[in-house]
Amino acid sequence: MGDKEVILNVNRRRFKCKICRKTFNEKLDFVGGRKGYTHRYAENIVKQLISSNIINVARNNGLTDEEVNSILEDIGNNVMPVNVNNLRRLGIDEISLVKGQGKFIVVLVDIDLGKLIELVKERKQTEIEHVMKKWGEEILEQIEEVSIDMNGNYKNLVDKICPNALVTVDRFHVIKVIHSELNQAIIAEKKTASSLKIESREKVFDSLKGNKYTILKVEKN
Repeated sequence: MGDKEVILNVNRRRFKCKICRKTFNEKLDFVGGRKGYTHRYAENIVKQLISSNIINVARNNGLTDEEVNSILEDIGNNVMPVNVNNLRRLGIDEISLVKGQGKFIVVLVDIDLGKLIELVKERKQTEIEHVMKKWGEEILEQIEEVSIDMNGNYKNLVDKICPNALVTVDRFHVIKVIHSELNQAIIAEKKTASSLKIESREKVFDSLKGNKYTILKVEKN
């Protein structure tokens, strides 16, 4: 609620089979068996991982690295894949498992629905191709756009198996570069202004306040 942590107390009903007399718990479609989190929570954790890594996501959510790893495996084994019949815009990104150690998982996302489609345990293009080809040629041919990171690592793969798709750079990485460049420009301007007289220096500082967010603000037509 409001992107805050919410604890749900759910009492699963217990039943007894009339034939074998064994008892069993009620199955719930929003939470896995013997899991202390909902599918929605697990998907949110994986989305955070796309722009971060396991250590940071664990720290930000009050979890251990092992718990985040467990959620990632649960999503990969039990929630994925989802229905891709209406897939038109695909996002391909990477999750860093351990920062600086080159361990990644590739994430495939339906951009229009904002839903994870599948997780690929290796970022080798042969592995990703194998997973995507399971969708069938008809699905691959109907994909109109594939969004990748700025390195362009997957462009050749997209050109090979998605013949009708336009390759674009995802918004997150573009904004990340813009933020970095704007921050460097602001720091440089402040250094230059520090040599000015107090009155002139204050004018420069005032003009820089909030300018980055004005530039990045979404324009409404």
